[in-house]
Amino acid sequence: MRPILCHAQRHGLVERGFPAGHCLFHLGPWTCSVQTESVVGALREAFGIDPLWSASFLGLTCFVTIFGGLRRISAVMERVVPIMALLYILGGLAILVQHLPQVPATLELIVRSAFTPMAGVGGFAGATVKDAMRYGIARGLYSNDAGTGYGIIAHATARTDHPVRQASWGWGEVFLDTIVVCSVMALSLLLTNSYIDYPGVDSARLTTVAFRISFGDWGAWFMAIAITVFAWTTIIGMYYSCEKSVNYAFGDTRCNRRATKVYMIYYMIPCVVLYNAKADALWAMTDILSAIYVMITILFIVTQRKEIFRLFNDFWFRFLPAQERGENPPVVAYGTVPVKGARK
Repeated sequence: MRPILCHAQRHGLVERGFPAGHCLFHLGPWTCSVQTESVVGALREAFGIDPLWSASFLGLTCFVTIFGGLRRISAVMERVVPIMALLYILGGLAILVQHLPQVPATLELIVRSAFTPMAGVGGFAGATVKDAMRYGIARGLYSNDAGTGYGIIAHATARTDHPVRQASWGWGEVFLDTIVVCSVMALSLLLTNSYIDYPGVDSARLTTVAFRISFGDWGAWFMAIAITVFAWTTIIGMYYSCEKSVNYAFGDTRCNRRATKVYMIYYMIPCVVLYNAKADALWAMTDILSAIYVMITILFIVTQRKEIFRLFNDFWFRFLPAQERGENPPVVAYGTVPVKGARK
């Protein structure tokens, strides 16, 4: 028995043994390198800051935060992220308002371009329908982690009376992150025409340029800061998932405490060292790893499908009705679904 992950196993959709193999294998810090690239690009575009200084500052502050443990991570995230996310969305909506007459035509362009090859303009010149689908799916997966398995570890730590209740909140993350935030930002890039007027600019720098076009230097400064905050919280949030893998592998032992300290250093290496790598190369590496995550997650779902469906049926047809009748059913955990009385 490994006590450190017992809480996750008691309260979340985590199969015993799965998180460790998944997260140690996914090499999370290497996928975080795209976050560093976004930060150094945005800060250079907005403030002219040397990438080495930006990467060093990001690495140092992330290390100090993760060294403080989960409580510090949670405290930082719950205060910073909602405010910046709201301002980020409002800024994108303001661009939409500025170009309101062009919004319908832009939406039509998005739909039409998804099913026809693009002309030789912009940073996605000559893209085919297959390219659009390939990059759309890849970026969508990375933006919300749907199907990659990261959410399993994050949700598993929640205090809840039934795993399905916690799992039901997952749809909101996907909708807000991809459908709302990414759509608003895509429209901002298209409406400002930045993807055509600045063909040599990509990644987070292009978003920074779009805000500069609409709001001047203040817009670029805000976007650079927002991207830095989002990347920073992504790095420390992903670290938490990786740390749980280390905890699970070593258990509640002295070796675990030592291994965790070593992993902290290892985790920050690619986030700092690869700051100057090409965005295309970093995204290619990230896409490959994301595909591996999805295959592992699918394997988990297939092998655990009976227990997953038992949990689903138990929550909607036994547990929830019992609560609505005023009863107080005992807490349900993964692998402990009372088969008797659960609808099949």
